[in-house]
Amino acid sequence: MRVLSADEMRQMDRRSAEEFGVASLVLMENAGRSVARSVWELLHAGASEAVASPTLSALHDAGTLQISSEAHGRVAVVCGTGNNGGDGFVAARYLVSWGLKCTVLLSGSEDKLTGEALANYNALKSLGVAIHTISGQRQYSALRDADVVVDALFGTGLRGELSETATEIVQAMNGSGVPVICIDIPSGVHTDTGQTLGEAVQADVTVTFAAPKPAHLLFPGAALCGRTVVADIGIPSALMNAAAPHAKFLLTPGDVARMIPQRRPNDHKGTFGHAGIFAGSIGLMGAAEMAARSCLATGAGLTSVATPSRQHPILAGKLTEAMTVPLGKDASVFGVEDVDAALQASQTWDAVAIGCGIGRDPGTVEFVREFVAGLDFPVVIDADGLNALAGKTEETLRRYGQCAVLTPHPGEMARLLGTDVSAVQSNRLEVAAEAADEFGAVCVLKGAHTIVAEPHGRCWFCVTGNVGLAKGGSGDMLTGIIVALLAQGLPPVDAACAGVWIHGKAADIAAGYKAPAAILATDCIAAISDVYRFLEGPQ
Repeated sequence: MRVLSADEMRQMDRRSAEEFGVASLVLMENAGRSVARSVWELLHAGASEAVASPTLSALHDAGTLQISSEAHGRVAVVCGTGNNGGDGFVAARYLVSWGLKCTVLLSGSEDKLTGEALANYNALKSLGVAIHTISGQRQYSALRDADVVVDALFGTGLRGELSETATEIVQAMNGSGVPVICIDIPSGVHTDTGQTLGEAVQADVTVTFAAPKPAHLLFPGAALCGRTVVADIGIPSALMNAAAPHAKFLLTPGDVARMIPQRRPNDHKGTFGHAGIFAGSIGLMGAAEMAARSCLATGAGLTSVATPSRQHPILAGKLTEAMTVPLGKDASVFGVEDVDAALQASQTWDAVAIGCGIGRDPGTVEFVREFVAGLDFPVVIDADGLNALAGKTEETLRRYGQCAVLTPHPGEMARLLGTDVSAVQSNRLEVAAEAADEFGAVCVLKGAHTIVAEPHGRCWFCVTGNVGLAKGGSGDMLTGIIVALLAQGLPPVDAACAGVWIHGKAADIAAGYKAPAAILATDCIAAISDVYRFLEGPQ
């Protein structure tokens, strides 16, 4: 599923009219009708309780709506003077025609209305609907008297901080005490970053058009959207499905199912690759174990784990199905003197992971840089493997010469890019794409709604997962999943996309029988089998 930025959505609107003859007035009509339908359903159909975004669902054509002669309810629609306000005027017109009582409040002068918004303003006035210009606190009583408030103030057009007047309006909507339905984006949220621009509306439902926007998927905006509904407003499918080099997507089960290798009756362990994992050091052998177990559960035909020789007996006692390889002479950490032996040990492997629990010893740092630079097959780098690359990432990966998969959490990403965590979190999409471009690697920026970015290309959002993953071991599990998929022959970007989706879905399954606070990485590893069962079903 495509994810469209504010500028991309404007281009879709323009090209729909110029190339396909779908007038902007038609798109606005469809958009407003979709909003009106959501209002109707919230009032009359016992719509499901709003939950944290993004619970994305499709909205069918409003023509199928059964309009009852017993319509009831009061709706207040707060409109701006741009196209978002135009959508609000259309919604109000439909609601009035369906028998609902509707009060429309206009922020700004009607003299600022133009184009389609002005046309729909006039159409609404012709029905005798009173439109009140907001001039003070007295208009806000209409919000408190309503059963539903519709936010049609800004939508995707907001760029700068809210004005004092706009802040008051947003506060009034939030303080109304009734459900709020936002059109496209909650007012006060930046469409492309999900950041709030001062105050922001807290929606119960957000109705967006054609495709999700980044703000529906990036926090804190995602938490303000409530239940997000994606409405088809008539953008031609040829436009939506056209190839776009820098397009953004939301990962779906169908996408992942198509990536996973099919298993034939005559396949054998050699068919599904040999994954190698360099992991572990004093006190961190659980990381090596969890990476290995998740790799095995994800379907690698063979799994080998290399670890410092002094820790090897611990690991060998933990693992039954995986092979173990001791490195170094009585060593407790990886050292640069182990590089040749590590490269020799990995000659028969198809993919390798490095970083889980390896520590930050100076010798280990040099080991990671020299070992990665000497590889000639796919690698996923996580945790202290990433910390070892910091300051030398571009140089090391240039020597490696292939497309690595990097899996940083925000702190590790900040170290890789020489910035701070707040800068990473305030613009996650742009930062993930920047890192992928700079390092020539697939970058997996972990966190709520993980982002996968390929170099100079596409990005994907993953919305599986829950706060049960906010616990040690979750990253080791993800590393094991991705290296297993790489060993099975998936291209790096597919292995990363499928890996993060499987990882999150396993946590969602675990949350079905455990409270999030009690979920362990080992619970999620055990649930990988159920994820595969799910993917085998119809998508």
